[in-house]
Formats: sequence, C-alpha cells, structure tokens
Amino acid sequence: MTASLGTLRARMRSRLTGETHAQARQELHGPDGVPDASHPEQAVLEAAVLSELHEAHAYDDGHNPLDDAVYGITRVRPTPAGLTLELADLTWRAAMDVLLPTPEPGLDIAGLSIAGVPGLRVRNASKRDKGRFELFRPGHDAAITGQVPRDEASEARAWIDRIGEHGDPMHQSPQWTASEQAQLPAYERWMGDPLPRCRVLRRILAFRDLPRVTVISDDGRVPTEKDFQQLLAARHPTRARLAPTRVGARRARCRPRTGRCWSRSSAHGWDPSEVAVAPASPRAWPRLS
Repeated sequence: MTASLGTLRARMRSRLTGETHAQARQELHGPDGVPDASHPEQAVLEAAVLSELHEAHAYDDGHNPLDDAVYGITRVRPTPAGLTLELADLTWRAAMDVLLPTPEPGLDIAGLSIAGVPGLRVRNASKRDKGRFELFRPGHDAAITGQVPRDEASEARAWIDRIGEHGDPMHQSPQWTASEQAQLPAYERWMGDPLPRCRVLRRILAFRDLPRVTVISDDGRVPTEKDFQQLLAARHPTRARLAPTRVGARRARCRPRTGRCWSRSSAHGWDPSEVAVAPASPRAWPRLS
C-alpha cells in the first residue's frame, strides 16, 4: 500500500527536524513539511543563531554521529511563528556563552567588537515549562525557545536568573545598548541573507549522521532545497545512539574567513557523494505538483 502524501511529508520532516512522526504530523507546511518563518525578524534571529553556532562548532572535530545531535541540538520544532531548539546534555551553558553578546575587541571583522548576537537576551519561560528559556531581541517580533534536559532544568533556570541580575551589562540591559545598535549593520553584512540560513537551522538534524558537519561555506553559501533532497535520499545505515560525551561549543576569539566546508571533499560546497550509498526510489518522494 502506498503511503499518503501527508505520511510521506511527515517522514521527511521528521528526518530533517529530529521530531517523532507524531510531532511532525502536527505542523506540516510546504513540500517537505517544514515551514518558513512567517516574520522577517524571526528569520533574522534564527539565521544569527545558526551563524554563531556554526562559528563555534565548524572547526570542532568532536562531532560524533552517535551523539544524535548537530551543533548541540537534538531536535528542532519549527512553526511559522517560532522555533524550539531541544539541546543535548551538557550543552546549554556553552550555547549561552556562544550566543549572548560579549565585548570582544579581538574579532577580525571590520566594525565588530562584540562576539555573539548583538541585542540578544535570554529569559526563563514560565515555571510550569520545566527547562525552557527564550532567546529574544528587545523590540523585535521574534523569539527562539530553548529546551534543556530535565535533569539540568533547575541549574539552567537559576543561571538565567543570575545573568539577568549580575551578568555583563549587555545581558542585564532591557534594551539594546548603544554599542550593539552601532554594530548591527556590520553584523548583518557579515551574516548575509538570513532566509537561507533560517531554513537550514529549521532542518539542521538532516546532518546528524554525517561524519563531519559544517553547514556554511567560506563564501557564505548554505545547503539548498536540492541539497536536502539528496541528503534525505541517501540511505544511512542504522546506528545505535549513545549518550553524548562532549560539553558543547567553544567560542573562538576570531572568525576565520577560510577553511569552512560542508564536507571533507569540497571547500565550497556540500558533496552528497560522501554519504549517498543508494538513492531512494523516486516513488519515495511525494508528487508536489
């Protein structure tokens, strides 16, 4: 019996996001089931988060397909209005260090002396949402929800409360600081077009079985819809999943301008031939027209 179009799209979305099949079926949008961000500011925020996580992890040889995570993320739950990132064990603190803005005079990008995402703030979600926090920019119509493992929820909540009271002045400020506002144009030039990067973050778990993961090329390009189709068509052997052993990202003191790649074989693009063992039958793809 041929699976329904909805079932095929849910399967695709599940492989792209790490969601369960039941979760994926709840929010099916577009050909692969994954929606774009409906608000431009949401797309910009998600693109900035991907950019910073890439800078922290791209040169880290610690990626292990058995960890079932990419850049410290075990699952993404995208909706048109927002995005939830479920984080691997022992990674939330390192992610905060990478993402939250901090003065960093040693950056090698003209016009930037702030590491992290300018204007980014963090706050705890409601007490009933165990282990949940929100990343946001004051005055912007955008937010990303983070979910830490249950046994780390209390520690994360206490840390977020403290940083809002005793952290860097940028973390305490309820509004953008003058330096963040001044450096935003330079940051946006460095980041480039946000929509393609937003789309990659919403599909980031597609890369979890690869032996190496870096998703932004040295000229700023990211995987396209066709690349994701090729990746999904590749049949990866089933692997037993092990508990993660790493503690997440590390912040680099500079942003190297060379050496980024999506695979071992190409410095300027992702080469699916590394992982494509046998392409799936064309019948496995739903007819979208």
